[in-house]
Amino acid sequence: MSSKYQVPNVDRALTMMELLKENPKGMTVTEMVGKLGFSQTSVYRISMTLLDRGFFMRDDKTKKFRISNKLFSVSTASTCDVNIAEAAAPSLRQLRNSTKETTLLGILQPEKGRGVSIMEYPGLHPFRFVHDIGEPIILHVGAPGKALLAFLPEDEQNEIISRLKLKKYTQHTITDKAALKKELATIRERGYGAGLGEWMEEMHCISAPVLDGHDYPVAVIWITGPATRMTIDAIPALGRKVMSCAAEISKQIQNEII
Repeated sequence: MSSKYQVPNVDRALTMMELLKENPKGMTVTEMVGKLGFSQTSVYRISMTLLDRGFFMRDDKTKKFRISNKLFSVSTASTCDVNIAEAAAPSLRQLRNSTKETTLLGILQPEKGRGVSIMEYPGLHPFRFVHDIGEPIILHVGAPGKALLAFLPEDEQNEIISRLKLKKYTQHTITDKAALKKELATIRERGYGAGLGEWMEEMHCISAPVLDGHDYPVAVIWITGPATRMTIDAIPALGRKVMSCAAEISKQIQNEII
């Protein structure tokens, strides 16, 4: 039954999402127009809007649009009313107490090509790094951004990387996309990310993803501290602690959803 309050463009956008869900290999604007009978201008504008918002992805070569996994994270949060920060707080606090280093939680903003920090527990050492809540997470620099990228589905990862400008901050910053992809593969296999002086020479950080029931990285946790304390030799043991904390948070979120 049609409602008099129906918004045509919203209805078209949802219809296009349903069509792409049924065609996981993707479709061009022309193909969608042929299937749906909408105007080419309307399909193009809606597709580009959903692309900008991170709900669609587009292959630069074939120009085919595909639906992204962002819907999974949105539906997970809205349907189950899971507050990631609230769920993460006890485990983050315990990780901070265990490592004595500043401990943080962040989420991905794929449409903006960055992440953002949403929670912080300052370190317990007299000298510690702080990271303002709401501060952007640069995806190619340091542990948290790389962990978010590493655990994304490959097509979504590629789409985000294609839009990144790999600005150099220190001599350790990755500025080559092939090198970044290789680093992301290592992080995914190892289970945690490490940032060793990539944004600031004196700062090291270690991260691990928080995964939902679809193994999608809905958040990332990380610890950060001076290189003199978080030495190369200490990284593996700290990495295991961060991974364990992230797994606890992931399990809690997934249990809440179930």
